[in-house]
Amino acid sequence: RCLVFCRSVSMIRALIARADGRVLLDNRALLTLEGNPDFLEAARQLSALLDGEVVPLHRDAFYLFPNDTARQVWVFESLEPLRVPSPFEWCDFEGLASLEERQLLELHLRETPAHRQSWQRIGWLAEARNWVTAQLPSATPLEIQNSWHGALNAVSSVDGRKVYFKALPNALTRELRLVPLLGKFSNALPEVIAVNEARGWVMTWSAGDTHLIRDGDVQHWKTALRELASLQIATLPAHDRLEQAGCQRLTPRDALLEAWAICEDSDSEFAASAQRQLEVMTEKLELLEQLGLPLALAHGDFHPMNVIAPATIIDWSDALIAHPFTDLERFLRWIIGTRQPHPWTPFADTRALEPEFIAAYLEPWTVFAPLEHLIETFYATRPFGLVTLIAQHGRLEGQQKELRLKRSLLAWFVRQLAQERTVIV
Repeated sequence: RCLVFCRSVSMIRALIARADGRVLLDNRALLTLEGNPDFLEAARQLSALLDGEVVPLHRDAFYLFPNDTARQVWVFESLEPLRVPSPFEWCDFEGLASLEERQLLELHLRETPAHRQSWQRIGWLAEARNWVTAQLPSATPLEIQNSWHGALNAVSSVDGRKVYFKALPNALTRELRLVPLLGKFSNALPEVIAVNEARGWVMTWSAGDTHLIRDGDVQHWKTALRELASLQIATLPAHDRLEQAGCQRLTPRDALLEAWAICEDSDSEFAASAQRQLEVMTEKLELLEQLGLPLALAHGDFHPMNVIAPATIIDWSDALIAHPFTDLERFLRWIIGTRQPHPWTPFADTRALEPEFIAAYLEPWTVFAPLEHLIETFYATRPFGLVTLIAQHGRLEGQQKELRLKRSLLAWFVRQLAQERTVIV
């Protein structure tokens, strides 16, 4: 049997012809295939290419069954997978059987192509481990947790205390500068050990292993929302430093204009409906501006998978300066959605908790307006936060084309806007 880990169609074509067999591909790899942001469609394309059948394994992996089987393992990455299902085996690059096979891979991986990240080349893992050891001599060898085009996550430990390592592409390195800065304003950030901005690496002490999405204590969810709002208010005097760290400023008015241009250029079936929603939102812009909330630090991707319970906020790579409603809308959109709640949420009726979550986030903002007025305006101007997210992800895509997942999220946000049934007044 042949177990294939791959990040590009060309590598598949070069090697699958030499070893027909059963193939396992994770969806992060499929996101990159021929620039297709829809990994299911990419899986279908791959299936046709290899004359096989793609079968869902779970939300993060797919099996592909070509006609024949083999007894070899081909590996196209220097990173060991988290799990190899039976009856497969896995070997690293040095374990490949013949010099001919090694030469073929070395020829392809000698230089990292522009669309591949630095951690997708041979030798990167050893360099990262050496850097970690230089900072923490007693640290255990770095172990990869997961990777995709937007980041690589790994762990180590020192005397039993877990260390978290993250590598980022150039377009998202603002996080390396932001996390140490934000840690001066709040304890809701992981504690930074070291940063290597030239390599795009950051190392922090782990804040725990339980993401908020796995925590059934609703008070922890409210605490996380309040902590974010308090951090946003605390950093209001530091916008110059936030911009120096890489946070771009995006006003609601600019967000509308940029989102309109994105929809106008889009060939999505949802673009026209999204533009109609934008027309409605334009009429509500004055109401939003009259509320008087200042632009503030926005996480950009605030949802329960980016919070370590009870309230440590991680993954600041999408941060910007925008209207405070942006993060609240993203949080609610992730857990409740347009039509049904996210299946991972631990609550029996997530939608019923929406008013509590909204109030928890807006309570710190009562220094600017009464809570009732804040809540009323939030509902009246929904989904303005979604408009900001469309504009933000349009900017991210323009900065670095290989961020396929960002492109996929952009399409999802446009679809969410188009499917918004009403704007509540």
